[in-house]
Amino acid sequence: MAYRDPHSIDLVEIINLLKERKIFGANEALDKYKIYLDTIQDIGSFNTVSWPQIWRKNVWAFGEQFKKLNPQEFLQQTDNKLVSSKTTNREVLEFIRSEIAFNYLPDNECKKQIEILIEKYPLNSEFRHTLGHYYVQNENLKAIAEYKLALKIEPKNSVYLKSRFDAEHAFLNNLIAEGNYLIGQEYVKSVFAENFYMNSDSNYHNAFIDFQSRFSDHIIFQTKLENLQEDFKTKMHSELDSERRRIIEVLGFFSAIVAFILSTVSIGNKYPFIEAIYFILALGIILILFSVSLSTLFSSNKTILFKDKKFWVLITGLTLLFLFILKTDTISSILKNRTNYNQQDTPTQKSLQPETKKTHHYEIKNKHDKTPFFAPSIKVQFVLCRSKST
Repeated sequence: MAYRDPHSIDLVEIINLLKERKIFGANEALDKYKIYLDTIQDIGSFNTVSWPQIWRKNVWAFGEQFKKLNPQEFLQQTDNKLVSSKTTNREVLEFIRSEIAFNYLPDNECKKQIEILIEKYPLNSEFRHTLGHYYVQNENLKAIAEYKLALKIEPKNSVYLKSRFDAEHAFLNNLIAEGNYLIGQEYVKSVFAENFYMNSDSNYHNAFIDFQSRFSDHIIFQTKLENLQEDFKTKMHSELDSERRRIIEVLGFFSAIVAFILSTVSIGNKYPFIEAIYFILALGIILILFSVSLSTLFSSNKTILFKDKKFWVLITGLTLLFLFILKTDTISSILKNRTNYNQQDTPTQKSLQPETKKTHHYEIKNKHDKTPFFAPSIKVQFVLCRSKST
């Protein structure tokens, strides 16, 4: 039997009684609800003709009254009717019961009940639409999938259409907030390929065009930002590397200066003036070569070796050092001569021994006394100093 308008009128009356909190009295909301459960048996199984949208919206409004009211008595009456053998249409009763439970019971419990109802009535779009509401808070893609199935069963339902768009709108905004622009762009492309909103509602289609532009802008901006970040990192690494090399060069330069000063003092104290000059010049050239070598090794300039000025300074220094060695008859000969010179200056063991003079005895005779007279013995010691004064 086709749907009759009095079913919606009676339900609206019950809703008004609930709003006025006229619930348990005679001829009030609960009594009228018991009668209503009997009268809706003739609505029949779900289809878009016998279950028009206006009646279903009234069922939704009826279920919303139990967000603040305890539905225990109403659920009990519905369950009693479901188990009754006289009940011929349980699907419509399950629908009303699901709307009451959806607004009052915990989500986990209601979700399990809805999944059971979908197994019993897979072509009932209302149950799939309700299941999508449970997923929409945390699992947008699952919610969208349920809304798509509901729209597949009932393509002209504007409420289902809005639910799907709202879920997709929230999903795309979350992708933008998380920075997943490529995923969002691909999803928008899939929606355009489906061509669903173009045929259903041009306003929703235009909203997806706006999303496409937003994702494109974000991708361009992100790409430029990543390029700038990469350029900044490269520049910073280059600056740090250059500074590190410069510090090494400076340390090498000052190390060479310190070594030159200390060595100059040591050489000046040990060698004659001319020899010290030779050594100091040789040491200076060596330390210059050391500094130039460090600068060349740690140079950040990627130039050809033969075009680098430091390379030619190094070659010139080596040449000067070689000529210096030839001019002075090698450094080793200077060292040898210095060694011989030191050996000549060093006194021998024999020259350091004191020289003693023998004691001579003189006999002096007294002309009156024939007893010989012995003069006292005198020992004279002469200590020889170094044979060659320094």
